[in-house]
Amino acid sequence: NSSWPPVREGYYAACIGYDSGLPKWQRSYIFTKPPSTREKTFGDVVQIADLPNGDLSFISSYADTSYIYFRKTKKVINMITDDIGRLKNVRAYYGAPPLYASAGATDQVNGGQAILMDNADAPFLMKLDAAGNITWQHSYPLIGRSQETRTLLSTEHGFYFFSFTHNGGSKDLKLIKTDLQGNADCMQSPSNLVAEDISDQFRLEPVSLTFDYTMAVWHGVSSLFAGKYKMEGSIICRNVCCTDV
Repeated sequence: NSSWPPVREGYYAACIGYDSGLPKWQRSYIFTKPPSTREKTFGDVVQIADLPNGDLSFISSYADTSYIYFRKTKKVINMITDDIGRLKNVRAYYGAPPLYASAGATDQVNGGQAILMDNADAPFLMKLDAAGNITWQHSYPLIGRSQETRTLLSTEHGFYFFSFTHNGGSKDLKLIKTDLQGNADCMQSPSNLVAEDISDQFRLEPVSLTFDYTMAVWHGVSSLFAGKYKMEGSIICRNVCCTDV
C-alpha cells in the first residue's frame, strides 16, 4: 500500500475458504530493515507446504543488493508459520556465488521439504526438516553449468529435475534423477550452503484484504482446437556410473 509511511516490503499470505471463497485468515510478513538506496528484490513464492507437524512453510528468495546482470537472488528463504499463519521462524540459505533460481517440493517419502537451487555454475539440492534445518545437501557441477534449474519432482524412487546446460546459453536439456538421499553418482560434489536464522528481519503485521461479490458475465470460447507437432533431437542416457547405454 503506497499510502503507508514508509512503504512496507515483504510477503502477504491469505487462507481462503473452500466453500465461501472468503479469507479465513490473513497475515503480512514485513521486512524490518530500513529502506536502502541499493536495489532489493523479493522473489516469487515457489513452494507452499503443509509440514508433518501441522506448520506451514513458504519458500521464496531475497536479495539485499543487485548482483551481476540477472542474478538478483542471493538467499533462499524458508518462512515457517503455524497452521493459521503466525510466524514462527525464518531461515535463509545461501552460498558462493549467490543463488539466483529455486524450486521446492514436499518429500513424498520421508516428510519435510527438498529445495532445488542454482547459481549458474551448478544446481544444488538440499533436504530440510520441519524446523528448516538442513539434513543433507548436494551440488551437481559435473552435469555442466546451469541456467534456470527449476521444477523439482519428489517420488518414492527419488528426486527428478531438469537442467539446461551450455556454458552461458541454455541449449541442452537434461533430466537428472537422484536417489532418496539426493545422491547421483559421478555427478555430485559436496555442498557448503549455509543456513541462517533471520527471524528478526521480519515482523508480523495485521492486514485486511478487501473483497466483494462483483458479478461477472462468462463467455464460452469455441475457437480452440487440438494440434500435433513433431519434436526432433538426440537423447543420451547415462546410468549412475556415467557409462553411455
